[in-house]
Amino acid sequence: MGAVRPLPPGDLLSLPLISASRWLLKRGELSLMEETGLFRKLASRPTCYLFLFNDVLVVTKKKSEESYTVQDYAQIDHVQVEKMEPSELPLLGGGNRSSSVPHPFQVTLLRNSEGRQEQLLLSSDSASDRARWIVALTHSERRWQGPAKKGVGVPWPQGTCPLEAVGDWSLAHACRQSCDGCRPPPYLDLPQVEITKAFFAKQADEVTLQQADVVLVLQEEDGWFYGERLRDGETGWFPQDFARCITSRVAVEGNVRRMERLRVETDV
Repeated sequence: MGAVRPLPPGDLLSLPLISASRWLLKRGELSLMEETGLFRKLASRPTCYLFLFNDVLVVTKKKSEESYTVQDYAQIDHVQVEKMEPSELPLLGGGNRSSSVPHPFQVTLLRNSEGRQEQLLLSSDSASDRARWIVALTHSERRWQGPAKKGVGVPWPQGTCPLEAVGDWSLAHACRQSCDGCRPPPYLDLPQVEITKAFFAKQADEVTLQQADVVLVLQEEDGWFYGERLRDGETGWFPQDFARCITSRVAVEGNVRRMERLRVETDV
C-alpha cells in the first residue's frame, strides 16, 4: 500500500463535522506500530490522533494543541477492529515485543476516503484504554445487537406463559425445559453493581452516574467497568471503585423488574 498525503481541504467539504445527527464518541492519541500506509513518509514521532464519531472515523496527525491535519477517514460501517497480543506480532525494529507493543490492536478501513482498504496497527498505553477503543469502534454492532446477543440468550416472548405476568423467575427456571415462554430475561445473567458515590463523565465514552444508580456490567478491564445504566439504558465506562457488586438474587431480580417496567412506561 502506498503512502497517502494529507487530504486537501476540499476533500473534507463532504464531511460536515458539525451536524445534528453526528456526535463525538471518543478521541485520543495512539502509537503507530508500523510506519506504513497513511504515515509511511512522516518523519516525526509515530503517532496518530483519532476522532471517532457515531458514523465516521477520522484519522489525523496532531500539529499543535487543537490543531490537526486530517490524513484519512472512513464511514463507521467500513471500519473493523481486532484486539491483538504482542506475541502475535512480528518484532518491530528488532526490539522486544512485550516492551515495544504493550497493548496492540488493528484498525482496518475497508473503504477509506479514496475507496480502498487501509490498515493501522496501533497501541494504547493501557489495557483499559485499548478496551475502550475497541468498544467505541464497535458501538454500531453493539447498538443493534443489544445485551441479548452478548452470549446470554434471548428474552422470552410476551404473553406466552402465566408465570410471566407475576414475574416469578425462580419458578420460570424450574419449568424452563418445558416452556420456552418462561425463560428469564437475559439481564439476569449479567452482573449488577450499585454506585456508591457520584461519578461525572470526563470523556465522551464515560457515563455520568448518581449515587444509588444500578448498572448492568457488560465488560470490565483494568479497574474500569463498561455498563448500562438500568434506569435509561445509557452506556459508558466508569471506575470500579465507585461501585459495589450486588450479590442478592432477590435484589437483582427486583432491579430487572423495575427496569423493564420503567422502560415500558417511558418507551426507552
